[in-house]
Amino acid sequence: MTKTLVWTLGILIFLAAIGTGIYAMMTFNATPAKQAAASVEKEKAEEIEEEIKEQTSFIGGVSEELGITADSEESEVMQIMHEMTHQKVRAQDKWGAVPLTNENVKKVIAIVEASSFEHKTDMLTILKRWENDNFSTVAEDHNFFWRLQGGNVGQAYGTLTIEEEQKFIENNFAE
Repeated sequence: MTKTLVWTLGILIFLAAIGTGIYAMMTFNATPAKQAAASVEKEKAEEIEEEIKEQTSFIGGVSEELGITADSEESEVMQIMHEMTHQKVRAQDKWGAVPLTNENVKKVIAIVEASSFEHKTDMLTILKRWENDNFSTVAEDHNFFWRLQGGNVGQAYGTLTIEEEQKFIENNFAE
């Protein structure tokens, strides 16, 4: 009977050792995978944070003065409209910003309506959308001006969130 007991204890200890070994191997193998997944998530979060910072940082915002009049050239008015889109779009690079406010939109509409610009119809279509707080195509609007101005860097690829736009406004138009 003691031999049976000794053998039984020996087998139980052996099985416990194997079970512990298997558990240790599984835990050891799972930890690097979990660490790698956490590292990837951290990298993605850092990339998103960096993009938000890049998209909302100071890029040379101006005051409420547009710097255009009824005598301005079409290219000057387009530049102002292009810079107005910067507060709403994600782009590879952005230079210059003008507040896209209803007041500024109305001023530009008056200038464009009184003009004989080659792209008057397209410009008014965009401005009328903006006047009605319709910015659903603002990235396309940006790229319209960008292409006409011979852009090769800085194409828009999306729109900012409301929070990101607010941060852009704070960084570029704060008094």
